[in-house]
Amino acid sequence: MKRINKKYYENFYDIFKELGSYTFFLSALDGLVDGILYADSDTSPSYAVMLTADLNYITGNINSGEFAEGILEVTKSDTFPSHSGFIFESSKVDKVKEIFIDQTYAFVKRYNYQINKDDLVRMSPNFGDLKLVKATSENIKSLSHLKNYQDFYEETLHYWNEYPNHSRIRFANVLVNEGDIASYCYICGESISENSAELGIESFEGYQRNGYAEKLCRITAEELFDLDFDLLNWHCHASNIGSNKTAQKLGFKKVEETHLAWFKKIVKE
Repeated sequence: MKRINKKYYENFYDIFKELGSYTFFLSALDGLVDGILYADSDTSPSYAVMLTADLNYITGNINSGEFAEGILEVTKSDTFPSHSGFIFESSKVDKVKEIFIDQTYAFVKRYNYQINKDDLVRMSPNFGDLKLVKATSENIKSLSHLKNYQDFYEETLHYWNEYPNHSRIRFANVLVNEGDIASYCYICGESISENSAELGIESFEGYQRNGYAEKLCRITAEELFDLDFDLLNWHCHASNIGSNKTAQKLGFKKVEETHLAWFKKIVKE
C-alpha cells in the first residue's frame, strides 16, 4: 500500500463507486478538501483507502494480506487519530472485523439517500413563533448569545473551514425561539464531479418531533437547487428513525447501504 499523488486521484472514482455518494469523500477526490489516499496502484487500483477530516473510506478487494498489513501500518502512524471511523460497503463487515480485531469497537449500518431537483416538492413552511435566520461566516457570531450556540458553531465551522471561501455551502438555516437555537440545517459538503451537496440537520431537546427538521431541510434544499446543484445527498444510521423518516418525507430515495466501523487506536508499550 502506497500513498497516491493527487495527480492520480482522477483514476479512483470508479473503484469508490461501491460506496455511493458520500459528498465529503468526493470533495477529497475532487481536490476541494484535503484527503490522503492510499492504494496498491496509481492507475489500476484493486483496493484503496481515503482518509479525510470527516471519516475514512475503504473500497475494493480487501482480502489480501497486503491490504491488511498496509492499513494497519497506516493506522499506527503518529498523524492517524486515536478515534475515527471507517466507511465501507456492508458485505465487508466480517473482513473489517477480522483485520482490525478489537480496534473497531462498534459497527453501524448506514443508509444513503439521494434526491434530484425534479423530485423535491417546494412548499412555504410555517414555523409559527420561531424565527428563521440564515447564518454565514460573516454573521454567525451574532448568534453567540443563544443557548446551543456552541454545538451549532462547532458543527458548521467543522465543514465551512474545510472548504474554500468561494464554496456554495458556507451557510446554515437556523430556527431561533427566544433565547434558544431550536434547530439548524447545515451543508456537510459539496462535490464538483457529482455537482452535489449533502444536508445535515440537528434539532435540540425540546424541539424534536415537531416537524421543524423537515421544514428547515426543505427550504435549505430549495436554496441548494437554486444554486444549481443537481443532486443532494443524505446519510444516516439505519437505527436513526427520525433522520430516516425526515429524508423520506422530503422525497429522498435510498440508493445504498454501507457500514461505519468506529476505530480506536491501541498503542502497545
